[in-house]
Amino acid sequence: MRKSRADEKTISRLLEGYPYSPLMHIPGTLHTSFIPDKVPLNLSTTAHRILKEEIFHNSALCQERSNHAREKREFREDVKRLLRRVPYDMLADQWLRQCTLSAEVRAYLVENILPQLVLGLEFILKEADNRNLVEKMELDPNFNPINRLAEFLMRNSPKYSNFSNLTPYARGLNDVLEALKDELFFSSDSELARLKASAEKRRIDFEIVKAQEREFLEKKRAKILPIFDKFLLDGDDRVNAVAVSNHDLLKCKVVFYNSMRFESYIIALIIVGRLSSSFSLLRLEEK
Repeated sequence: MRKSRADEKTISRLLEGYPYSPLMHIPGTLHTSFIPDKVPLNLSTTAHRILKEEIFHNSALCQERSNHAREKREFREDVKRLLRRVPYDMLADQWLRQCTLSAEVRAYLVENILPQLVLGLEFILKEADNRNLVEKMELDPNFNPINRLAEFLMRNSPKYSNFSNLTPYARGLNDVLEALKDELFFSSDSELARLKASAEKRRIDFEIVKAQEREFLEKKRAKILPIFDKFLLDGDDRVNAVAVSNHDLLKCKVVFYNSMRFESYIIALIIVGRLSSSFSLLRLEEK
């Protein structure tokens, strides 16, 4: 008697929470040898297919949501990076790219002098603006810009402080310095420099060719889409086989083959095959 009641209780606990999915389990219960973690049920083919479709759609939605969130974060980081870099990088590039000095002199100025010097000049201008000395024509005996600049350079020496590397302008100067070093390296008459220069030229040429091919394919697709739409019924994706003649089929083949590349030609063959099958069905119906 006790055994039958225990069996009924076990069966009732097994069936609780398992009416639809074999992956569900009873939360908050102690699993014994009579209650496994996963209880397989004999589902029908339709229920099993619905379950698989539900799992697939849920995973696809989760993946899409995660991709959207990741793209949003990356876009926000790119915008912040551009807002932080663009004004100062353009200023550094404008000052150093349009200079008539040699690359060696410019590289020395960027690496050793300009980062601290520009920050020192900015510090002097801010102090003069705070004292309302910008619009005055006479000199202030209590403010000597040369001494202020010397004090700033002594306090922020590049040998003992890396404070200037934290500013956006200094990061822009570092980018310009790397470009100048590359220019010096490529201008040197060495075999490694020539190899790197040729590899860079091949990469640029390859990107140009790829861009031209993409533009060419887009133009061809734009030309072929109106021709393809002429063979479709209004509001449907089926071909109107009655309105198509053998001459139109031949013309469609030639136009598709001359306008598109291999993958588009395969699509054209599929379309022509469907048209031919439609003609054969019409002839059978007439007979």
